[in-house]
Amino acid sequence: MRLFIALDVEEYYDYFSSLQSQLPKEYAKFNFTKSFHLTFKFLGDVMPQYIENYKKALQEISFKPFTIHFSKAGFFSPRDIHVVWIGLQDNRKIMKLQSQIDNSLRKYFPKTERYHPHVTLARVKSVYDRDALKKSIQTLPVKDLAFKVNGFKLMMSTLTSLGPIYEEIETFNDSSE
Repeated sequence: MRLFIALDVEEYYDYFSSLQSQLPKEYAKFNFTKSFHLTFKFLGDVMPQYIENYKKALQEISFKPFTIHFSKAGFFSPRDIHVVWIGLQDNRKIMKLQSQIDNSLRKYFPKTERYHPHVTLARVKSVYDRDALKKSIQTLPVKDLAFKVNGFKLMMSTLTSLGPIYEEIETFNDSSE
């Protein structure tokens, strides 16, 4: 089973889809994301018999609800531009929650070395004009969107020829409930 832990932001599906449609197809070939989430930790392929251990560890996490703001577009791998994403205005609280998730699973998985909270809009298959693509991504008109974080999910990802299919395994809510 291929697992990851994420914040479900599907309520902004229409908005993120509209941003995808604004990416310049004349500068690159894109593979657009069909489902939107902010990944906290990718666990990879795991044995099903250990899932209850992971759930138990994740249930111990305590946090108060908070709000994040999606506010900017960016990309990874500036030389080749592999991923186009939407990032956060201030990521301190999301970084703290990610650290708690990381620490809760340290017995089972290595610590995440570099974490950059984002929602993937597209993977870039090939670039035709790198400088123009960079400029268009950096000037993508991203609205300041507020999103209340009051939980996260353990998700399963099944890879198919049409893209990944995501299935929720368990939801973990804030400690105020």
